[in-house]
Amino acid sequence: MQISDRQIQDRLGAALQRLATLERRASAANESRATHSLLTDFRRLASDLERLFQSLQGGVARQSALQRDVEIASRRASLLLDLTPLPYVLVHTSGVIIEGNAAAAKALNLSQRHLKGKPFDLFLQGNREEFLAKLSALRDSTEPERWVTVVRPRERYPRPFTIVASVEGPGQVALVLSSPDLVSEKEAVHGSESSADPSTN
Repeated sequence: MQISDRQIQDRLGAALQRLATLERRASAANESRATHSLLTDFRRLASDLERLFQSLQGGVARQSALQRDVEIASRRASLLLDLTPLPYVLVHTSGVIIEGNAAAAKALNLSQRHLKGKPFDLFLQGNREEFLAKLSALRDSTEPERWVTVVRPRERYPRPFTIVASVEGPGQVALVLSSPDLVSEKEAVHGSESSADPSTN
């Protein structure tokens, strides 16, 4: 049976009260110095227990506050990941998808709910063993790895993507996808703007 903090406080208070009663009786009865010394030791021990209990309560409160901060930070990170336009997928080193953001669901043409549990290589037009080998090699790497592959969204034409992969945690790898053709489009737009600007001629 688990004892609550309140019960522990009540028991410590009751023990200190009984100790005070014994001390008064010992003093009234002119007990020996050894008895008084023993009672003093008991009081010191009870006071130490009370301080330790209060310190423990403070530690629990700090831990609870830290846990709340971690949960808030986690929710904020999840929100930012879901709002970012870059497709983000968290996978096991086995290649199975743990979660993906809204952009990843759009890029792979599948709902976020249905992404979970799917092998990521299901959406790759390439060698499955090569992809898994790259994931496995990341375990010993502290730096993100980057490679270009062809992604085949559900019921859509394949498209080239640059994948930036980094270890997220034990047995987990984060994959961020960027489309090379989007970069080319931006460069083309900037290039046409520059050529149209008379100051550049």
